[in-house]
Order: sequence, then C-alpha cells, then structure tokens
Amino acid sequence: MYNNEFKLFEKKYYNHKWGITMGYNTDEWSSAEVDFQFGRNFDRDFYLVSLSGRMRVFEKLSLDYSGDYLKFSPDTTNSSTLINILSVNYYFTKDLWIRLFLQNNSNANRVYVYGLVGWRFKPPFGALYLIYSRNDGLLPPEQNYVATQILYFKFTYPIRFW
Repeated sequence: MYNNEFKLFEKKYYNHKWGITMGYNTDEWSSAEVDFQFGRNFDRDFYLVSLSGRMRVFEKLSLDYSGDYLKFSPDTTNSSTLINILSVNYYFTKDLWIRLFLQNNSNANRVYVYGLVGWRFKPPFGALYLIYSRNDGLLPPEQNYVATQILYFKFTYPIRFW
C-alpha cells in the first residue's frame, strides 16, 4: 500500500505512507491480521503497527480484539499512543444480541465502556437499540476532565411509499 498527499496550511506538508497487511481467515468469525505502516505525517516520521483478531468462542459468543501502536519521531506533542479495543458479542438469536465494548488509549489515559442491546424486529432496517456509554479517566485528580455516562435509545423503522 502506498499513499501520497499534499496539504497546504500555514506551510506545505508532503505526507506519505507505505504499508503492508498480512492476514489469516478461516471463516466469518475466525481471522487474524497484522498491519505495518510507516511514513511521514506533518513533518514527523511515524510507524504504526496494528494487530486484530476475532474468534467465535462458542456458537453464540464471539470475541474481537484490535490493538494499534503509533510512534511519532520527533514526538514534540506527545502524540504517540497505544490503543486497545476488546469487544464481546453474545447472540441470543440472529436478530437479538448484546455487545460489550472496552477501549483504552495510553495517550489520553482513559477507559471507555460501551454496552449495546440490539433487536431487529423487521430486518434488515427495523431495529431497536439501547446503548450505554461511559468513560473514566485515569488522570491525576488535579487534571480536569469530565467523566460521562450516557444512555441512548435508537428506533428505526422502514417506511415504504410505493
């Protein structure tokens, strides 16, 4: 993979990246992938290593993991980071499921938790979702941040006019 771009802001930036991806896939829920990218981004060299995998543990339970390690050089803005994402999915039926999603970012020192209950009552577009979101900081108490807890409700229903 290769990407080359030009950006003009207060100065000219010639960004580019090279990358290679290797993966293994046996079926829909058993796969692994490693991705390596390097290049130049806004006058900084970088490299990015990404790992991901998914597997079906039991017939109705599956796990997903992805991790990204991003390193900038020079890193004058302290932007280098490690991001981990873990998702656990349980399917009661093909139209009723629950998902727990955990994410952390070493740069922000935060842990994000999402929970989702989904029900497709008129597949593929008629659905009802209940989503819970929470973020907690691992920052020292003297630093300001707002921890949030949010509950979403989403309803979709297909409407046909003909």
